[in-house]
Amino acid sequence: MPRLRRLLDGDPRAIGDFRLLARLGGGGFGDVYVAKRRRHPEQLAAVKVLRDSLGRDPNSAQRFLSEITAIRDIKSAYMPKFREFGLTARGLQGVTEQYPWVATRLIAGLPLKEIINRCGPLPEKMVWHLGAGIFTAIADIHDTGQVHRDLKPDNVLVAINGPWVIDLGLSHLMGTRHLDDSRYRQGPFQYAAPEWWKGGLEAAGTMADIYSLGAVLLFAATGHAPYPAEVLPPQVESSPPDLHDLPEGPLGELIESCLIRIEQLRPKLAELRTEFSLHTSNVGRSAFPDMLPKQVTSMLVEHLGELADVTGTWGPAKLGWGPDLRQSLALPPREKPVQRRKRRDSLPDVPSSPALTAEWSVNWTCEVEGWIRGPLAVHEDMVVVATLDGSVTTISTQDGTPPTIRAESVRTGAVLHAGPVVVPDGARKGTAYVGDADGFVRAIELLSGQEEVVLETGAAIESTPVTVRSSIPGTDNSAVMADRLYAVTSDGVLHSVDLRTRESMVLYRMEHPATGMLATSSGLIFAACADGSVSAIDAITGERAWQLPTDGQVLAAPLKQALWLYVCGTDGVLRQVPIEGGQKATAKVGAPVHCAPVGDMYRVYVAGCDGVVSAYNVSHPDREELDLAWTSDVGDEVAGLAVTPTGVYVSAGQRLMELDRTTGHATRKPFPMDSPIATAPVISGRNCYVASLGGVVRCLSLA
Repeated sequence: MPRLRRLLDGDPRAIGDFRLLARLGGGGFGDVYVAKRRRHPEQLAAVKVLRDSLGRDPNSAQRFLSEITAIRDIKSAYMPKFREFGLTARGLQGVTEQYPWVATRLIAGLPLKEIINRCGPLPEKMVWHLGAGIFTAIADIHDTGQVHRDLKPDNVLVAINGPWVIDLGLSHLMGTRHLDDSRYRQGPFQYAAPEWWKGGLEAAGTMADIYSLGAVLLFAATGHAPYPAEVLPPQVESSPPDLHDLPEGPLGELIESCLIRIEQLRPKLAELRTEFSLHTSNVGRSAFPDMLPKQVTSMLVEHLGELADVTGTWGPAKLGWGPDLRQSLALPPREKPVQRRKRRDSLPDVPSSPALTAEWSVNWTCEVEGWIRGPLAVHEDMVVVATLDGSVTTISTQDGTPPTIRAESVRTGAVLHAGPVVVPDGARKGTAYVGDADGFVRAIELLSGQEEVVLETGAAIESTPVTVRSSIPGTDNSAVMADRLYAVTSDGVLHSVDLRTRESMVLYRMEHPATGMLATSSGLIFAACADGSVSAIDAITGERAWQLPTDGQVLAAPLKQALWLYVCGTDGVLRQVPIEGGQKATAKVGAPVHCAPVGDMYRVYVAGCDGVVSAYNVSHPDREELDLAWTSDVGDEVAGLAVTPTGVYVSAGQRLMELDRTTGHATRKPFPMDSPIATAPVISGRNCYVASLGGVVRCLSLA
């Protein structure tokens, strides 16, 4: 039975750095969507947005924000990891409001309530392991000084690798006054502790979570809650919980003790930890897959297939995906839904291309360990590759093999979200600089592999650093050319490093977190932040020369072309801006833009997230609106573009395409890769270098 639903007409298609793919469901305060990060398409997410019906209620908005705060502070192996949060604009009755949203890792599981309702009670051994995972999440929540207060079967996801606790919408700090003084719980009383419905929300402390743990395990073991859904507080006060069908022995005793009315008599965390350890041997998630009933496994795998169809990928095992088990379970293969695109009415139809016969010539193929999501760097006779697991590998442009002088990759030990930048360095061939998720910029000599930290910051670096050749006074007052490197951290701080002296400084602090890649030209650094603006910052003094506001977010590097800067963002507008500042001309792309534009003397090429590549004439600087030259629908979301004097090269989905620069017609058959392409192709000489997310690098001849 399909669980995911198509996006409704009023649903957003993109929020922050996430592209929404389908409706997953809803919690007490928000609608939940399946999404993937635009700049990191391998990262899947569950994005929750406050419902329109609650958006104008400050009480509901505050609760939602408390959930975001709670998720950020908790580190638990049994709760989905926080990814990002922000505000998004949504229209309601002609009025645009800002609604909060939060993104967490997408867990490939189903609610415990849904599983029990369809498959019946779980085996006793499995309930022990289920309870151990839920208990661990509760203990981790309490360690941060918070209480969940809304633990119920809807808020426990069961995946192939075990349980996950979600939805902290009613969580609050212990010892602080809650914003809702209501005496009664808002919702069913089935899983709420007596002190909650007696004394209001503020009366629910850590022992309330213990009661709810017992109630959830009772449901898992018997198929029913302690009380029926329609129960009222007076009935709960006068009637004991329904314990029929509860297994005799230690499990039944533990559940019954958690459901004691007097909170002081319920078991403490230390007691529960001992009991769960005794009956699960502290094996964690490893034993869970083998004890799943086949009906539950089939149900989960069917849901995994549905998620895979929507996301276009099979997610990581640690988030509940596991191996593709459909064949071993003799389940019918899922048919991939047909996705039909609608061409935008405002754009002219693309003329039909002649039959394609031209094939690509592959010079070599190289496989590296790790996922490649940042751009490649080609320097002289080397291709430099940075992978998500922290490795930096050099490959010969001649045959795709490692250089003979150093065959091993350099392992930095930190996550690398972006690609390297290479600076020529005389006889040493050059030095690659990479920024990592731990906040370091590392210098790696290409020949020796020697590694050095040249910048240490306090926040993650998620974009490729840029370099500038600057004229600085020498010791004898003569001008000296020196390389300076610039890196922006996720908190919006722009750092500068003198690569000659290794001296670093904070050059500029943006008012909001950084969102896009850096660009540089004419002694200026161009940086984008979460409020949608792009700032031009003097590369030496750190003074802001100008700031360009947009109506969305700029996620990719602006393009510097002659005397102009071209900026694209999620508002679907291409802006032509003079380098010295001030908006000059615009064009409506028609869809959010996630990747960087490219250009030549006559045109700028832009790709929307709808898979349409557009070419705009920019040879008439006196016009206020850029002329559309052609469009080409490539059929998949575009990861990146490159341009040569004859062609435009497009990475989209799992294919590389070559389009004629003047007409937009495809000139070769699409070249298939083994997995999705997450970055732009790189053109160097007569070769095109393309890398797939799965770690395959190919060199294709353009001859």
